[in-house]
Order: sequence, then structure tokens, then C-alpha cells
Amino acid sequence: LGTVQNSLSSLQSALSSLANVQTLSQRTVSSSSNSVQATATNQAAIGNYSLSGIRLASAENLISTGYASASGSLGAGSLTFQVGSGSAVTLNVASGEDNLADIAAAINQANLGVSASVVFDGSKYNLSLTGNATGAANSFTVSGSGGLSALTYDSSTQTMTEETLAQNASFSLNGISIASGSNTITGAIQGLTLTLAASGSATLSVSQNVAPLVQAAQSVVQAL
Repeated sequence: LGTVQNSLSSLQSALSSLANVQTLSQRTVSSSSNSVQATATNQAAIGNYSLSGIRLASAENLISTGYASASGSLGAGSLTFQVGSGSAVTLNVASGEDNLADIAAAINQANLGVSASVVFDGSKYNLSLTGNATGAANSFTVSGSGGLSALTYDSSTQTMTEETLAQNASFSLNGISIASGSNTITGAIQGLTLTLAASGSATLSVSQNVAPLVQAAQSVVQAL
């Protein structure tokens, strides 16, 4: 009786997996290029999708002028950040904490939507500011005052250099222009999630995936 019960339990489990066909992966997607990777759900329509003119989304990056030391005093002051359409936030920097290293640490601790680091180019130290999110909507400005006035990039003063523009990803999908603030895109093609990795072009092929169904059927046969 115990053997029969165990066998029936195994059969029930196998039948349960086979019965719920929607949980089985019925689509597989391949890409002709490393420029784009994709995953598919069962809602993805079988067929080919052509992506061309791929441009990646990027986050804004600003670089300060060079300084002789990362620990030298710049002078007390404040930095006011505004990311996208968000509220402006002011970070006050006191005397003794007004060197590049401490300023970068204070920016990172303040969770302003901007990350800071000190970069040594071989002869000078530069403060690098990078937005935490890609896309044109996440561009940011910084306004320095007091001893930090040289750390400014806003609509009226640019004493820092914009190395990378905050821009949206864009590409043509079967001739239709698509734009996204992120390099991970859902909704452009039902059932597909696209991950843009490089500029260029690619063809995505969505096909029927019968392997999970075959495996579930084999489990039923083995349980009999």
C-alpha cells in the first residue's frame, strides 16, 4: 500500500506540472548580436524583430578642474543639487571637511541621486559627479557657493565640464522609433524584455519552445 501511495503521489505531482501549461516556458528568444539581449514570456508573439540605430541611455557625468591634492582645502561653502524635476537639495560643507575626498564622501552619504568620486589623471585630482540613473529626465545641476564655487554646473555657470550627457536610449524597431530612459526596456514588444548592451543593430527571433512540455510529459510517463 505504501508503494502504491508513493507511486500515486509521484504521478499526481507529474500531472500537476503538465496540467498547468501556462507555467511552462513556451517561448525562446535569440539575438543575432551582443548589442541586444532579450527574455520572453508566453505572451510574446512568434516571429522576427529588427532593431537598428541603437543608442544607449546614459547618465550625466561632470568633471571638475584639476587640483594638486585630494586632501587640500578648497574652503567652506555649499553645494546645491537638483536631479531632474526633483527638489533642490543643499549640502553644507564645513571648514576642515572641504577637501575633494571628504566632499565626495559627503555627497555619497547624502543620497542625492548623484555619486561622487575623486579621479587622478596622472598629474591632477578631479571630482567626478555621475547621476545614479540614466535618461534625459535624470540630468542634474550642481551650484557651488563660497569656497566651492568652482564646483558648479547649472544654467548660468559651468565651471565643471560635462563629459557625458544624460540621454535616452533610442532605436528603430521594425521601422518604428522607440525611446527609453533606461537600457532595459519592457512594453515595446509584448512579452519581451530587451536589454541594450551596445550601439549597433540586431535581429531577435522568437520561437516556440517545446522542451519544457516534453520534459513534463516524460515525467508523467516515468511516474506510471
